[in-house]
Amino acid sequence: MRASRPRHSVTLRHWPRRSLSGKGRGNEHLQLSELLLLGGSIVGVLALVLVAWLLRLGGTVIAGEADAKHEAEAYQLGFTAVEAFVSGDGKAALVRGVDGEFIVLKVHGAKVAARRLEVPLRVKVSEEGVVVATGERMFGKVALRLSAEGRDKLLALV
Repeated sequence: MRASRPRHSVTLRHWPRRSLSGKGRGNEHLQLSELLLLGGSIVGVLALVLVAWLLRLGGTVIAGEADAKHEAEAYQLGFTAVEAFVSGDGKAALVRGVDGEFIVLKVHGAKVAARRLEVPLRVKVSEEGVVVATGERMFGKVALRLSAEGRDKLLALV
């Protein structure tokens, strides 16, 4: 017995095509519906942005020295923070502990990431402050925007 093919098969090569010029049968309606779909999509995206803004998602910053100390102590059990150098933009901080070790913090999305650094620190002076090398390729270097006074105080500790 021979397998039979269905008699009414649809092939794509016979499918009607629309021209991009807008000429042809029914294209005016399709263009209007596409514009409405595009407009609806833009309104939907803007609504999601508004909801994220209202919920304060993604706007994490390190608020100050107390916040940086708290994050560092939460990162490593037994770490007691003595002082913190917080970047002017709130995106990074360097926290010194009682025993002389350092923990570097940086904002990563909606969270604050932290790493313990080996002493002596590898710090380079930049125009805006200092750049701390973490030694981890994935974590990267951390730039701290510090005042001249804060930069000099940090460099004296290192």
